[in-house]
Amino acid sequence: MANIPDAALGFILQNLKESVQYNTELIGGVKDNVKELCEDLETLRAFIREYTDKYSDNEILEKLASEIRGVVYRAEDAIETYISCASVQKLRRAISKATHFVDYISDLRAVGKEIEKVSKDVQEIYQNRAALGFAAMQIEEISNRRQKKKKTPVVEEDNVVGFDDAAKEVIELLTGESDDQSDQLEVISIIGMLGLGKTTLAKKVLNDPKIEYEFYTRAFVNVSQEYERKEMFLKILGQFTQITDQMNKMSDEQLCKELHDQLKTRKYLIVMDDVWTNEAWDQLKGAFPNNNKRSRVLITSRHKPVAVHANQSIDPYFLRFLYPEESRELLRRKVFGNNCCPSELEAYELRILQKCDGLPLAIVVVAGILVNHRDRTDWWKKVAEDVNDYVARKQEQSYDVIKLSYNHMPYYLKPCFLYLGVFREDFEIPVWKLVRLWIAEGFIPRDGCMSLEDIAEDYLEELVDRNLVMVGHRRLTGQIKTCRIHDTLRDFCKKEATKENLFQEIKRKLTRLTLLNTLLDWKHMSTLGKLEKLEVLKLKDNAFQGELWRTEGGGFRNLKVLHIGSTNLVMWKALASHFPILRSLFLRHCTKLEAVPSGLGDIATLQEIDLYCTNSMVAKSARNIQVLKLKVQANDKNKRGAAFKLSVYPPDQ
Repeated sequence: MANIPDAALGFILQNLKESVQYNTELIGGVKDNVKELCEDLETLRAFIREYTDKYSDNEILEKLASEIRGVVYRAEDAIETYISCASVQKLRRAISKATHFVDYISDLRAVGKEIEKVSKDVQEIYQNRAALGFAAMQIEEISNRRQKKKKTPVVEEDNVVGFDDAAKEVIELLTGESDDQSDQLEVISIIGMLGLGKTTLAKKVLNDPKIEYEFYTRAFVNVSQEYERKEMFLKILGQFTQITDQMNKMSDEQLCKELHDQLKTRKYLIVMDDVWTNEAWDQLKGAFPNNNKRSRVLITSRHKPVAVHANQSIDPYFLRFLYPEESRELLRRKVFGNNCCPSELEAYELRILQKCDGLPLAIVVVAGILVNHRDRTDWWKKVAEDVNDYVARKQEQSYDVIKLSYNHMPYYLKPCFLYLGVFREDFEIPVWKLVRLWIAEGFIPRDGCMSLEDIAEDYLEELVDRNLVMVGHRRLTGQIKTCRIHDTLRDFCKKEATKENLFQEIKRKLTRLTLLNTLLDWKHMSTLGKLEKLEVLKLKDNAFQGELWRTEGGGFRNLKVLHIGSTNLVMWKALASHFPILRSLFLRHCTKLEAVPSGLGDIATLQEIDLYCTNSMVAKSARNIQVLKLKVQANDKNKRGAAFKLSVYPPDQ
């Protein structure tokens, strides 16, 4: 909770100090206010750090953190708005005859008052800190948090505990010659609640020597809730053949046929992990030929109806919870690296395991809380008491054990952990990208003796040690190259981060979207193109930046209205096929843009182009499109559709 104010404060403090340094002339009217605000925020930041590590679950502190969040974001908005208004006012004085500029003096005064109010709010919050009753408490310092931790985790992912009997039974279902099976293609399913170990069991089966002998062609693919059909086919193909440029250019249906043709002469086993719906299976099953070679598809799912839908003739395999001895071994290996535990801790170990109740995810997450205090009896006692309130087998309570781990996490790790929710489900995260994002967000503090990159990598190692992040691949040096996160942990990160205003999720079925001051690169527009239902898109005040926008991929299949405002875009390349049903295009203050793409003139549905404060080249290209549209309409005997309209301001462009 209070981790986000701390991270936000650090980032905003840096921005505010740079604002004072680089915009002295512009902020002269409120310079003293900004400096005072920085000092107040610095004091608050120290206060947050002092109390959150030991009292992260305190309701009063949570309320305080919420208030601080609001003040922090208001401070950032107020300063940025003031500088923006001051810049425009300065420009206005220089070209006072330009009548289309708005007088910003009233805005400057209003924002100046807002800065004063923010500063007063900060002082009031800090003055009320005594209500927390923490003044007399001695807080233990977090020591060595930035020491390098290049060690390998005590348990690597392939060291699987438990499920030996389950693996044998599933292998028998895949390879046995019972009356229920034949040479025909069969679908076998593993069913179980989240966190029970379905994926772990499926991988254990896939890597078993008997399976490797029986099935020369094997592949594993995560399906999950949000999957792309083309991506699924390419991932499967890539595990037993070389992916060519031609394959990358194929459509879904072409890839489905390609995979079908590649498999029809092979005895294969395809593992489809985390299948959520019947529709997902129906969309993918066409790629798996029934080739009379005793080929198999192994599905894992939380939902029994999916298994029944895929194969009604063979009952799904229901994964059990861990036996007590398996639970104990898993906890000990995660905490101590072997199947041993000091005798003075065994009583607390037993209480913890009883509450974890054989759920592997719960055991692994609780082990992450214990691993850095493995020899402290008082710590084990505290966790044993807390876990009574957090862990249960009920699926709706699965987040609670993660919340317990989150509450015991030091403040500097919390925003880094929550940020993992921005990556899509089952994505193998490149560490170089993750590190850059953490640094850009301001989560990594400066340290005179260490680089930001080294500090960020240490933080990642801490999250791995806490069993919250899984290592994908390591470099020869031992450093983590890629990582990933369990989908249950990812869901927790998304919900908690949204609550903390760390980021906002864009829903796939969104129909209208406005982005403002996001400063994204134009190459990321292809991501918005995946919003299949998007009809209205407004990009304002440098939502995207860069000189080139090359519209690629499928484009925006359902977009009807596109608004682009205040951007440094110079060249925009697009075809009619990228915006097949676009009706209205609005360009505002796009002064550097060279032209409206001529290909847009071929969009049959295009009815309107509206230009405001662009330039003569853009106006000329828009008039060329107007001429083309008028010719098409003149030749249309049926007079279908509305007349094309072009608006240009100022009109002399």
